[in-house]
Amino acid sequence: MVVGDNDACVPYIGSQAWTSELAANNGWSVAQPWSPWLVNAQVAGYATVYTGTTGEDFTFATVYNAGHMVRCSDNVHMETLAISKH
Repeated sequence: MVVGDNDACVPYIGSQAWTSELAANNGWSVAQPWSPWLVNAQVAGYATVYTGTTGEDFTFATVYNAGHMVRCSDNVHMETLAISKH
């Protein structure tokens, strides 16, 4: 799940709480705690990676300075491409 961190209508905090609750309710473990992810040695956002009960990873990530339509934000093309590869 990818969300922008610059959105007053749909703040990432709510999505982060929902994702955390979803993980807890389904027995997913935290494979990588909340930490920055980088593009060109600069923080492009933050992410938590969960591992599901069947071994698949699920990532909750923010994209720095993007709104709730992350892929449509003019200023985050590189960041969106980078997180899409993960």
